[in-house]
Amino acid sequence: MQAKIEKDKLQRIFHHVFLPPQLPQEADDTSDSPLLLATITAMRAIEDILPDSLAIKYAVVALENLQAVNSLSGCATSEHVLSQRLLTLGEGHTIPIHIRSQNAAIVVTRQRGNLVFEEFELSPRNEAVMGTRGRLVRDFPGLAVEIDLGTTDMANFIPAVANMLSTMCQQPVPGMQPQSKKARGHHEEIRDTAHPAAISELLFGFLRGFGNLVSVSAISKNTREEVLWKDAEVPWRRCPTWLLIRVVLQLTLERSPDGSRLLYKETMVFFMGQILQSSLEGNLAPEILHTMNSKIVRRMCKLYSMTEHNKEKAVNQRLIKPAEMILEKAAKILSDQWEDTQQQHSRKLDLDTLRISTLESKAADQ
Repeated sequence: MQAKIEKDKLQRIFHHVFLPPQLPQEADDTSDSPLLLATITAMRAIEDILPDSLAIKYAVVALENLQAVNSLSGCATSEHVLSQRLLTLGEGHTIPIHIRSQNAAIVVTRQRGNLVFEEFELSPRNEAVMGTRGRLVRDFPGLAVEIDLGTTDMANFIPAVANMLSTMCQQPVPGMQPQSKKARGHHEEIRDTAHPAAISELLFGFLRGFGNLVSVSAISKNTREEVLWKDAEVPWRRCPTWLLIRVVLQLTLERSPDGSRLLYKETMVFFMGQILQSSLEGNLAPEILHTMNSKIVRRMCKLYSMTEHNKEKAVNQRLIKPAEMILEKAAKILSDQWEDTQQQHSRKLDLDTLRISTLESKAADQ
């Protein structure tokens, strides 16, 4: 059952998930917890629909771990929770970690009894966003290091890693923020994003001392990014947590034995349908509902085009049908609202009086 989301939080989710034409012009430094919770709720609903899907189970576990690990104020990383989760991580399970101050994410997966650490940058540099026409093509993950649990003292190694990550999450590293020249001096450019070198070079250099670089299956995403500000100190940019959620879901669903890229696309349609359902219940503005409706329909068209010439693959109607029903409901509500608006602003013309006056005028002329 979809939990009720407050209207202001729902509108923020709408901005970051659907990326409409009209966006805020300053940073919205509110919690990402509602977005993560909404995603977890949708994935649990999918798990109820597809109870035998191992890929969905792994995805739900990954998102629940992300929620638990980044549970401190400001979604900071909890050293204690991270340490406990790493020590008890099950085979095939994943722990995503948002290292907020380093603009980076780490994904830890238990594979064949070993731990695989993967890293990637979250928000791209302003120059990359504003200097790219169309979508920004990005590959995930970056580096990957495998740690052999049989030769590593896990009782000391795991707490040390958890301590480093929790510290890096809350403390910026000097020299990682881009510089700008102002008043004959160089200052940190707070409008830009931090370079994740403290993770990709420093931390992963440390991890390589305990393991080896490995090649892992990667994904390429055509991301839509925005950097917008008007009369504001810090710009609005797309939520890095939303990128982390999407990357974790896609990696998990595509790598699982019974998963696929198609399943990831289907889960996105289902999730966006759930957000539309919450927006209908929250009485959001018609233009917001229309934008959601249009973007979900576009995604569904792409889904069907993926399977049109492939008889071995078919869209899972158990995931798509609920979204279609919500779309029909939204279309009916929008149609009714438009009819009400037309009636409220219509002018009643007394055409009968005009017709009689015209006839009398003609009779007088004769």
